[in-house]
Parts: sequence; structure tokens; C-alpha cells
Amino acid sequence: MTRRRLWLFRLAALVLVPATVLSILEGGLRLAGIGHDTAYLHRDEVGGRVVLRDNPGFYTLFFPPHLRPVQLPFVLESPKPAGTLRVVLLGGSAAMGIPEPAYGMGPMLEQQLRHRHPGKKIEVIDLANTAINSHVVRRIAASIAPLQPDAFVVYLGNNEVVGPFGAGTVFTPGRSSEGWIDFTLWLRSTRLGQMIEALGRRLRSGAVPAKWRGMEMFVQHRVGSDDPRLATVRRLFARNLEAICDAAERLEIPVVLSTVGVNLRHCGPFASVHAKGLDAAALEDFDATMSAADSAWAAGRLQEARDAYERARSIDARFADVHYRLGRLAFGARDTALARRALSRALEEDALRFRADAAIQETLRSVARERRVVLAPVAETLAAASPMGLPGREFFFEHVHLDVAGNHRTSMVLCRALEAALPARLGPPARPDFLSTGMILDRLGYTPWERARELGQVRAMLDRPPFPAQSDHAEQVARLERELADLQVRLAPDSLAAAWPRVQRAMQADPGDWLPRFRAAQYLTDALDRPAQAEPLWRSIVDELPGFSAALNGLAKCVARQDRFADAELLLRRSLDLDPTQTDVLVNLAYSLRQRSPDDRAVRAEALELERRGLQLEGTAAARERLVQLYLDEARWEASRRATTRARRWLDRAEAIGAAPDRVRAVRRELAIVD
Repeated sequence: MTRRRLWLFRLAALVLVPATVLSILEGGLRLAGIGHDTAYLHRDEVGGRVVLRDNPGFYTLFFPPHLRPVQLPFVLESPKPAGTLRVVLLGGSAAMGIPEPAYGMGPMLEQQLRHRHPGKKIEVIDLANTAINSHVVRRIAASIAPLQPDAFVVYLGNNEVVGPFGAGTVFTPGRSSEGWIDFTLWLRSTRLGQMIEALGRRLRSGAVPAKWRGMEMFVQHRVGSDDPRLATVRRLFARNLEAICDAAERLEIPVVLSTVGVNLRHCGPFASVHAKGLDAAALEDFDATMSAADSAWAAGRLQEARDAYERARSIDARFADVHYRLGRLAFGARDTALARRALSRALEEDALRFRADAAIQETLRSVARERRVVLAPVAETLAAASPMGLPGREFFFEHVHLDVAGNHRTSMVLCRALEAALPARLGPPARPDFLSTGMILDRLGYTPWERARELGQVRAMLDRPPFPAQSDHAEQVARLERELADLQVRLAPDSLAAAWPRVQRAMQADPGDWLPRFRAAQYLTDALDRPAQAEPLWRSIVDELPGFSAALNGLAKCVARQDRFADAELLLRRSLDLDPTQTDVLVNLAYSLRQRSPDDRAVRAEALELERRGLQLEGTAAARERLVQLYLDEARWEASRRATTRARRWLDRAEAIGAAPDRVRAVRRELAIVD
């Protein structure tokens, strides 16, 4: 063997031997059932027909398994029924329709298209999800050819900094190399890579949250407007948008790119940071000037407040909240130019970047121009319909999630854009008008009870960081509480019963869609307290979507309301198998166990452990107080059975987790337990 051939042989061995070993390891792990599939779609058979399902395991490519977002599940016929026009909506939580997807832009767009093009079978499939960004969406777009989509609608841009691979994320390291990102995702798609990731999570326990905590998870990950990583975020956003367009080109379908609406007028910055290089004297001067401005505003001396904010801005123009307060004052004074400049600058300087900034919006426009795809000017339309061109609470619940009016107006803009993108398939609209807000809400079965649920969810969101740090937080909370109070008169039992036919009509209008059935089952269970009537609906959804924890939880609540606690227990355990971090499910399972066997010490011990886990995952002061009360109640239960030693242990545990000593002593006296 020549020297050259020998070295070629050695080089081949150096490459092939490790590759062979790794292939054997990968195959062995798959045979052993270790790890999971990360494909976006799963093929299944239901009732003799082939369907495509969502695969929750896909999101573990981008998120730790216990933090992966829950997509709206789908079961779609494959191949697509003849004559069906299937539009796929891609994006983050605003596109998903948070807080209630049943009334988001996707369902509204579907209703507008069906209204303007009667006789056509049109589906809008919402594949948007919470916390995802363009790094995730480009991989979804590349994976859904089997769905046979006819168009993509992309509403994306708010999560580019905080989502996976962003500069301010908690999910993945923010890296600038596309090659590194591709390698990371490939590695996580392998069983060997998943095993390595799991080991790594154990070694760095505590580095990521123990459960999903929404925007609260990002409060320590600030990214200022001068952070050089933002240039990388924007570059990768453009590349990802181009990749989505490439995926559409391969499918020979059009893309609609949309600018994204953000709340400028009623959303204070989430985090303000000082400019670099300010000395102590300048910071002291800034704080004193801001305090004087705030006092003047509170006293109604508006010009004095405005002058003081201008001075504070001259000291530190990087501090986001000074721009916001100045902009609000300028808005009140009808100074349009200053209001627009200041409120836009407040967004740009916000160091917790949950809203698409001007550069993200321009990237969307630029890619649409370069790729010659249809641009839906949602942000521009919302601005044009807002006072002084500054969108606020008339269209948004909080920072980016659209309220009813915002989703309605967005649905019209997207509908026009799709008609421009699909002239041959859709043709000219048979009806030139759009459904009004009232008409579309009637078709979707929207009721005052649903309105109260939405507002309640937003109100709970505002209680958690980063919202309390906003300078207008009290104003936002007061507005929500006023509307909730006004709704109470419409939530009387007679009013709720009178609204049921609307919910029922929405369900019957589209019997193949699980989401209207889900809302109807919820309405029967929670609004009308008719669990027996709701149970068949819940069971139909669970049969169709066996991996959907929300449906299992709904059915569990339904049967528990009928005092069938053993049935509820089985359903809740199935739900916990899907996601063991569901705090409400842990607590509800504990309740079901206690109701089933209130006098069984072993069952009570399991129930207490479940509730302890749930409350510890919740991690709030209220949860800790609830755990203290549980321990004290358990002490009373043991004392009632003359198990004094056991009762004493529970009292000791209550004190160990923070119960006030006086409180514990009072219970000791009550139970006549003396140390």
C-alpha cells in the first residue's frame, strides 16, 4: 500500500468509524424507545381515513420539553378534500389569537373569506403559536407540504428578540451563525442529541424556569437599543422571511407578509435603562427631574410637567419611559408630531423587546418588495384608524394582542391581501362588503361570558411581571376592572341562558371544527352548569384529539361536577402524563382524590404531595400561603384522629415553610398539642 493510500485509508477510518458508532447508538436508542420524533406532522388513521396531526414533540427543537408551547391541535384530511382552498396562518401569539384563539384573526379571516366568496370551501388553518418567532416558523413552513396549502399568511415579528435564538431569549443561546442554529436543530432531532440535552438540563438545573411563566421569564434579559446583537436579530429575521418565501415557491403558492400592529399609546415601556457613561451626578439630576415632572403632572400642571420631561430627556435620551410620559402629555395637548415621535421612541428604547420595532417592520416591507409578494399593511391600517395615528386600547388588550376590534380590522386587511394574492382561485368577491364586528362575533358565538373570560385572563397577566413595572400599569388595571364590573349585569343566569343559542349556532355551523365545540362545551360546563349536557361534546373532542390536555381537563371538570371523582382522576392523570407542570391539574387531581377517599390516609398523603408540587411550581406568595393552610388543615385532620405525633409533624412543616410562629402556636393551642 502506497503512503498516499495509507493516509487516505486512515482519514476514511477517522471519519467512518465515529459515524458508524454514532449511527449504531442512534439506532439503539430508537429501538429502545428513548427520545421522540420531532417532525412537525404525524400521519394517522381515524375512522378509516388518513389524517395529518400536529406533533407536540416538534417544539422541543426550540424549547425545553417542560416549556414547549401548546399549539392549537389539528386533524386534517390527507389528501385535502377536492375543491378546498386551504390558507395557512403562521406567526406568534398575536396571530394565534391570545387570549382566546376562537375569536382571533384566523377565525375572523375565515368568516370574511367565506362571506365574500360564498359557495367556495375555504379553510384557514391557524398554525401560529405562543413565544415562537421566525426561526420556528421557517421550519414549519418547510414541513407542511403534505397539508397542501394554497397560500401562506405570515403575521410575525414581535418575538424576534425574545423567541428562540433571539438576543433576549431564555430558551436557547442567542447565536449569530445560521450554520450553528441548523446544527443545533439537527442535533436535537436525533435521539442521541435529545439524551445529551436532557443530561445538560440536569447539570444546569435552575438555569431555566421550572414551568412556563409567560413574559415574566424574560425580565432579566434586557436588550437596549444600542445592543449590537440587534443587527444580527434583524439580519436573521430577513433570512428567515426569505426562507418562508422559498418554501412557498417550492409549493408554487403565494405568500402574504403582514406588518404587525403594536400598542403605542397605552403601553408603557416594560424596562427603561440609562445611557452608558452617565455619572452619579447626572443620574441624580435625572431622577430629581423625573420626580418633579411626575408631581407636576399629578397636580395638573401639564406645561410644567412637559418642560421637566423635556429636561430629563436632554439628560438621558436612552431612558424609554421619559419618552412615553412626554408622548402621553403631547397626545393630551393634541401635539401630533411630538406625540408620534416620543411614543415611537419609547418603543424603540424599551429594553424588554416584546413589540416589533421600526427595523422589524421595515424588514417585512423590504422582503415583500424584494420577493414581490403581497404585503398586508396591518400596522399602517390600525394606525390610520387610531387617534393621531397612534394605536392604543381601541385595538389591543395590552402590548400586542389584538382585541375584538383589532382582530376584525386585521381580518379585513388580510382578506384583501389574499384576494390580491389568489385572483385565479378566489376571483372577484361576490359580495363587496365585509362582515361587521357584530355579525362576525355572532357567527363565532361570542358572548358576554366569553368577553369576561378574555378580560379576566388579561387582568391576571397584568398582575405578573413585567407589567407591574410599567408606568401606566394602574391605568391599565383600572380600565379592565371597570369593564369587568360593567359586564356583571350581563352575566346573570338568565342572560347566560339566553346567549346559549348563539354559541350553539356557531358550533352547528361548522361541526367538523373542534374549536367551536370546545367553546360550547366550556359554556355548558362553566357558564350554565350543565355538565351532563356538556359531556358528549367533551368526549367527542377527547376522542378526536387524545393528546390535547385542555380537552382532558375540561372533561375531567365535567365529570367531577357530576361527582364522578374516580373518572376525573383517570382523566387528570392522563393530562399530567402529557404535561406534568400543569399546576391547576395537580391541584384538581388532589381535590378529586380527597373527594373520592376523604378518610384514607395514604390517599390524602398523595393528594397533599400533588398539591405541594403544584403550589411550588406556581411559586407565588399566595401559593405559599395556600400550602401553609394545607399543612395546618392536615394537622387538624390528624389531631381529630388522635394522631398527635403526625399532627405535630405537619405543624412543624408549616412553620418550616414560612408560617408565622404565632399562627402555629394558636393551632397548637386549638388542638391541645404541647411540645
